Amino acid sequence: MTYQEIVKAIASLPAAERDSLLELIRQQQIEHRRDEIAATGERVRQAVKIGTAQNFEDVEDLKSYLQADSEDEVHYIDRDGNPLSYHIKDLYPTEEGYDYVTSQGKIFDTCLPDLVGKYAGEYVVFEDGRVIDRDVDEDALLNRIWQTEFAISRRERYHGVFCELVPEKLNA
Repeated sequence: MTYQEIVKAIASLPAAERDSLLELIRQQQIEHRRDEIAATGERVRQAVKIGTAQNFEDVEDLKSYLQADSEDEVHYIDRDGNPLSYHIKDLYPTEEGYDYVTSQGKIFDTCLPDLVGKYAGEYVVFEDGRVIDRDVDEDALLNRIWQTEFAISRRERYHGVFCELVPEKLNA
């Protein structure tokens, strides 16, 4: 149906059905907004967890940052099976940090066949083709490595470390 046809069909409904439809649309809008807020909260939680949350001096700086575009959107499934996405820029706001994580991501992808064979289903802290540490529990891994000299030097320079889940198998 075209937009005009939908409007005409709605106008022809009895008042009670129009009210019911209006309430249904309002509820769907509320649910959609809740999903957006939950996804944003998850991105913030991830940034705080790995120490890359951005600090802002005032609301205007935050607004400017949020309105900036990022081309590198990452889509993944969280531990509960929920689809999530974030922009790499949101987690690595400095250019040096962004360059670091994108280059490590490319190296990780190249090494993936070997990584799947050795670390399938595990989270790895990874750099330049080698696994620094690994664990099936991402929080335990990050908590363990966060105070090491490796992580401290990466936090200072790149605003974080590269940690990724190795899939159970390669996509066909």
